[in-house]
Amino acid sequence: MLNLSSLKNLKNIFIIICSFWFFIIAVNCVIYYFHIKAHAYSRALEEARESFEKDVTLREWISTLGGVYVPISDYIKPNPYLKIPRRDVTTEKGKKLTLLNPAYVTRLLHEFENKKNDDIISHITSLDPINPKNKPNRWEKRALKSFEAGKTEYKQLADKNGKTVFRYMAPLKVKDACLKCHGEKGYKIGDRTYEVGEIRGGISVTLNFSPYQAVLVRETKQFIISSAVLGILGFLGLFVSYRIIRKQRRETENERDKYLALFENSPLGIMQYDREGNILECNRVFADLMGSSEEKITQLNLLELNNEKISKAYNDSILKGLGVAEGWYTSVTGNKTVYARASFKGIEDENGEVVSGIAVVEDNTESYYREKDLERLATIVKDSINEIYIFDVDSLKFIDANRAALENIGYTLKELQNMTSLDLKQEESDVDFEQIINPLKTGEKNKVVFNAYHHRKDGSKYPVEVHLQWMELEKPVFVAFAYDVTRRKQTEEKFENIFNSVNDAIRIVDLDGNILSTNRKGAEYYGYSPEELENMNIEDIRTEEGADKIKENIDAIRQKGGLIFETEHKRKDGTTFPVEINSTLIEYEGKPAILNVIRDISERKRAEKEKDELT
Repeated sequence: MLNLSSLKNLKNIFIIICSFWFFIIAVNCVIYYFHIKAHAYSRALEEARESFEKDVTLREWISTLGGVYVPISDYIKPNPYLKIPRRDVTTEKGKKLTLLNPAYVTRLLHEFENKKNDDIISHITSLDPINPKNKPNRWEKRALKSFEAGKTEYKQLADKNGKTVFRYMAPLKVKDACLKCHGEKGYKIGDRTYEVGEIRGGISVTLNFSPYQAVLVRETKQFIISSAVLGILGFLGLFVSYRIIRKQRRETENERDKYLALFENSPLGIMQYDREGNILECNRVFADLMGSSEEKITQLNLLELNNEKISKAYNDSILKGLGVAEGWYTSVTGNKTVYARASFKGIEDENGEVVSGIAVVEDNTESYYREKDLERLATIVKDSINEIYIFDVDSLKFIDANRAALENIGYTLKELQNMTSLDLKQEESDVDFEQIINPLKTGEKNKVVFNAYHHRKDGSKYPVEVHLQWMELEKPVFVAFAYDVTRRKQTEEKFENIFNSVNDAIRIVDLDGNILSTNRKGAEYYGYSPEELENMNIEDIRTEEGADKIKENIDAIRQKGGLIFETEHKRKDGTTFPVEINSTLIEYEGKPAILNVIRDISERKRAEKEKDELT
């Protein structure tokens, strides 16, 4: 797809590659750090194991000797926990000696080493020690219990007095030589608590981890610095490559901008395709025309659309250089149907061979329907049983009329075209007719309805109801639908005669109480003319007491469909009289209204009063 932002995309690609490059450098540093840390841990473990093995070897050597005698001094005292014969002896020369067993030698060696070098501290211990000095701490207890559970080593990096230490511990197993020193603890041949090979205790080794950490930090810093140098050099190489490619791309983009501007801003749909019929790209107008998206359209092939016209136009563009397709087409991706004209043009390479093509598509749906509408309108105008006239909005001269109109008025179309609408409506003045059509000219209304008389060629006239509309054909025109209402007029006149001959007052009001119509008797009741009453509200003819109930009465009529009630009305001269009103909810001129039949009940009220007085 053509892309106006390819330079921006290039920058994004550069940022992504650089980010990935530095990510690799960072990951490599992290991996190296953990590798060095693991190496430091392994070296500490190896040193701790060597210290442990040294102690075990020393113990085994002393055990094979059955212990060693050394002179008694301030530093070496007899072992009070070694209760065996001949523990202390005196030489012929009178020198006092004491026997040191393996455990005692090991503890003395640890004490000596711990005073000499606190970077490595060893401690022999047991869960049930003979010597209280060999009592285990909490960490050693956990290690000893793990040995009983089958573990062969116990190790951990920990914090001690503000510095990191490496702790290691391995078990010591019972051997035959141990029985000599530990007989009191149940070490018996045959029936004994601890047998040879069982775990009796262990030696813990605590190493200062700071030297290893120093090596870890130093080597990690060196690696980070070298990695940073490598990362910067790589970034510079990428940046130089990016600048070179960007310069080349900018030159290419400048050449494409002219085509892209036309491609994207064209009012017509544009589509590009290859020699195999695959759609390569399209502009926004084309996608909108198809009711689809550019992504969906570029997945299509022109030869797979099952449209003979498109296939032929495509083949003509490839073989002849130009092809045209016109007609209805339903988009397979947008399910939108349009009437369009597409011009296909083959694009040649430097060898003169057509390798691709471009199609320019114009949406003719509106013009197609306009032509069809004109055809249908012509048919309607011609064959309608009602009179239809078309006349100019400025001159008011007739442009056309249908057969029914010509037959009723008696003029030919040629004669009518020399006349205006006012020639048929002789009762209407120019001013009156201008008031009728002005809302259509200003756009205030899209249709007006009015009554008039049409005058025939023979001099007779007939009443019509005219529905007048403003329409845009080739130019703005008025279209008038005239309905001959002679029979309706006759019916209305009969109704009006009956309406005015009734002895009761009849009145039609809307739901707001505005008087819409009244008969002659209704005007006589109140001393107003019918025209005066039709500009009044029922509040104007009710007394103050009756006016308060108007809304209540109207709501009741709307809910029940009708109501009979009594109230008092007032005449134009201010006098009042009682009335009985029979109200019915009706429809009047397409809207809900109320029909009131009003009867003056003054005589009835007077008779009722006299009767009450006699009683």
